[in-house]
Amino acid sequence: MDIAITILVAMLGGGGFSGLLTLWINRMDAKKNRNKDVLEAIKTLTDKVAKLEDKMDERNTVACRIRILRFYDEMRSGIRHTKDSWDQCLSDITYYNNYCEKHKDFKNNQTVATVEYINSEYRERLVRNDFE
Repeated sequence: MDIAITILVAMLGGGGFSGLLTLWINRMDAKKNRNKDVLEAIKTLTDKVAKLEDKMDERNTVACRIRILRFYDEMRSGIRHTKDSWDQCLSDITYYNNYCEKHKDFKNNQTVATVEYINSEYRERLVRNDFE
């Protein structure tokens, strides 16, 4: 034990201390660089996930629009729907409208009149209890 202390004191007295300090600083810098790289990779991944979520939301909204327009076409063709089908269509309309409200640049003019027509027909069917 005395030998180790003697060696340590000798190193600290000479250039050994600066060598240890340099080694420690280099290790800290390397650790910072690794941390920086990891943080940059996490940020890149987070950005990619956010873009993917945006694309998925838009695709879901387009799918809702397709179902709304198809439902409207079926109504106009005389195909009757169950209350559950009406409720699903109204749920699609809600999702679609919420997305459009949050994304002003999304092309929305394709369903405005269609949605008004579906909503008015739904109210009439509720009053008459006239579902398939």
